[in-house]
Amino acid sequence: VRLLGILFIIWGILSIVFGLIIFGLFLGGGFLTGNEEAFAVLSIIGIAVGAFCFLTGIPEIIGGWGLLRKTQWGRVVVLIMAVFNVINPPLGTALGVYAFWVLFNPESKAILT
Repeated sequence: VRLLGILFIIWGILSIVFGLIIFGLFLGGGFLTGNEEAFAVLSIIGIAVGAFCFLTGIPEIIGGWGLLRKTQWGRVVVLIMAVFNVINPPLGTALGVYAFWVLFNPESKAILT
C-alpha cells in the first residue's frame, strides 16, 4: 500500500508537469505561427489538455497521500483514479492494474482504516 501511495504521488506530479509542458508548447507554438486563428485554436487545445492533466494530477496526489496515511478515503480516491489510468497506456494502464491488484487484496482492506 505504501509503494502504491508513493507511485500515485509521483504519477500525479508527472501529470501536472506534463500538463504545464503541453500548455506551454501549444501556447508557444500558436504564438510562433503568427496566425491569430492558429494561436486561438492551439491555445484552446493547450488549455484543455493542460487543465485535464492538472485536474487529474491533484486527486492522484491526494489519493496517494491518503494511502500513505492508511485511510479508507485514500483507497476510494485511488480506485477512482485507477479507472482513468487504465485507459492511459502503457504506464497508466500498469499503474491502474497494480492499484486494483493491491487495493482489492483482503490484506490491504484490513490495513486501511
